[in-house]
Amino acid sequence: MKILIISSDPIPHTGGKSTHILNLKKGLEHKGHEVLVFSPSSIPKYLFWLIVSIPTRAVKLFNKESVPYFYKSARMFLMSFILKWIKNIMQWT
Repeated sequence: MKILIISSDPIPHTGGKSTHILNLKKGLEHKGHEVLVFSPSSIPKYLFWLIVSIPTRAVKLFNKESVPYFYKSARMFLMSFILKWIKNIMQWT
């Protein structure tokens, strides 16, 4: 079975959630499953800067109150774009 684990926090990092996800991945792979972990750290840094960080800084110049909403929206857009790409490349269903 193909399993995709998605985390909103970078993986790996120090902490219980990261350890749990990596142990879960290891256990599922031991059972014969194909496991892919997707998190913000899976996204190339230049792509993150291009789509999220630079536009967020530009928005901050004009409307500081909308920055948290814009940042979250841009990050979600980037992650959904990458997930669609993964689905097409890996043929995940």
